[in-house]
Formats: sequence, structure tokens, C-alpha cells
Amino acid sequence: MYKVFINDLPLCIATPAEAQQLSQEFLQLVYSDVHTFRTAIALLEENSGKINGLCITGKFPKKMFAEFSSLFKIQEAAGGRVHNARSQVLLIFRRNRWDLPKGKIDKGETPRKAAVREVEEECGVSQLRITRTLPLTYHVFTQKNQRILKITHWFEMECADTRKLVPQTEEDIEIAVWASPRKQKEILPLFYRSLLPVLYA
Repeated sequence: MYKVFINDLPLCIATPAEAQQLSQEFLQLVYSDVHTFRTAIALLEENSGKINGLCITGKFPKKMFAEFSSLFKIQEAAGGRVHNARSQVLLIFRRNRWDLPKGKIDKGETPRKAAVREVEEECGVSQLRITRTLPLTYHVFTQKNQRILKITHWFEMECADTRKLVPQTEEDIEIAVWASPRKQKEILPLFYRSLLPVLYA
């Protein structure tokens, strides 16, 4: 199953059996051709609050996702779910939303190296160690009238750096903070739904 977020709402691409595990509130469409995806994208982008999610079902999700991806410019990014010795998670606040540190992968750069670099740059930390790979996330946004599918590689990291965090203001980051489990719950209304599986991995 693939889960892509459009307008902060999930679009799932799955087999009929996988779709049965989803919330009954999800609108379901049966895949026929590429126009099925165009319909789904329009429904989610123009959502008036009546749709909580949408699922397109078919026999071959991998092929379906490849066709879906062909409708977009692809942008790859990498980031981290970083925790310290106090079991706090590193969060950033940017453009009125809470987020995890991440950024574009440079040409010739591996996702692992990009993830560490982006965390260091966005939060002013060092002494990072990757402990495991986390699932990819997918979300769609529009930039200069072009739809972009962002595929983000995530890694869990440990941070031994105890210095004061320094948010990268040139990237519009207002706050970088070590968040306790209680703080994480408080910020959920302003946290991206697509990143909840990463936050709680």
C-alpha cells in the first residue's frame, strides 16, 4: 500500500484486501486508468471538509503508483526523527506548522548524508548518529503552478550534542526545540498528518 498526502489528506493506492483495513470514512475508487488518479487529486485538492481520505484500489499497487507518480515532478528529500538522552524529539516550527527537520537531497548525495546534513543545518546540532531507517513519506504540493510529489527518506537518529539549538532562520524556521512526549501531544493540531507515523515510529 502507498499513502500519499494531498492537502494534508491521505490518498491510498492499495489492493482491495488492503483497502478493507482502512477507515470506512475513506472514499473508495476502483482504478481504471490515469483519469482515476486525476479525479482523486481534484477531489482532495478541492475538499470541502467532507472527505477524510480516499483510496484507489487495484490488483497492482506498484504499477499504479508508478503511473500516479508520472503526473508530477519528483523531488527527493531526507530528514530525521532525532532524539536525545532525555527521550526528547527534535522539532522545528516553520510557516505556522510544526515539522521534523528535513530538506532536499543534493546531486550526488546519499539520503543518509542528506538527512544528517539537513538536521545539522536546520537546528544547529552535531554529534548525530543514525540508528535505523524509517518508512518513506509522500506528499504533494504546488510550486510555481507545478504539482510536485515529494518523496522523503527518514532516519532515526541519536544526538549527543547538548548545546543550545539554533534554528535556520534563512529557511523560515522560527523555532527548534527538544520536545517531551507531553509537548509532542500538545503540538499535534499543528503537525503534518503525513509525518505522524515518523514521529511515533
